[in-house]
Amino acid sequence: MWLLALLIIVNIYLLTQTGKHHVTSNGEKWTIYGTMGCGWTRKQLDYMKKAGKPYEFIDCDKGGCSGMDAFPTTIDPNGEKTVGYQEF
Repeated sequence: MWLLALLIIVNIYLLTQTGKHHVTSNGEKWTIYGTMGCGWTRKQLDYMKKAGKPYEFIDCDKGGCSGMDAFPTTIDPNGEKTVGYQEF
């Protein structure tokens, strides 16, 4: 029962954080494409926050993700694309 409550709290927290832009003063940022229904996307977002990496999350449930084959898909500040969870 406690585990279920913890999962609900974590999901609520993650949902309130989506769509926010985290950018450094020099404008460098990563772009994460995924869905909140994907555990790997949530894990990638959590990693980016903990690592202090600036990012923008694009929620593919809301559109704007044509050409994405799998989630999460990450575009680094240099424009390179990585598919799947990665610790950068």
